[in-house]
Amino acid sequence: MIARARSNAAAKGLKPPQVAFVKALLTEPLPIESNSVDIVLSNCVVNLLPLEGKALLFKEVTRILKPGGRVVQVDVRPLFSDILKGHFFTRRLDRRKKKHSRVHEE
Repeated sequence: MIARARSNAAAKGLKPPQVAFVKALLTEPLPIESNSVDIVLSNCVVNLLPLEGKALLFKEVTRILKPGGRVVQVDVRPLFSDILKGHFFTRRLDRRKKKHSRVHEE
């Protein structure tokens, strides 16, 4: 899948640092520098993780996102409790964005 994503990106003229693809185990810390990513895309993956794995993944996503960064997650069948947790996570990211935006004001 990564090879195909790289090929699609190259066909559109996108290359690092505009776009990068990383293969990693989602139940371990991500091999990505903190505050270095603009957007995280996830398509039908998170639902496959155990609850502890989901918690670690979202902690890592929060760590690697730049201030104001975005998460796009598509999944097949979220549980209602996961929807509530996702809402809480979104609210945490919103607070993080506002906190950091004050730091960057001139």
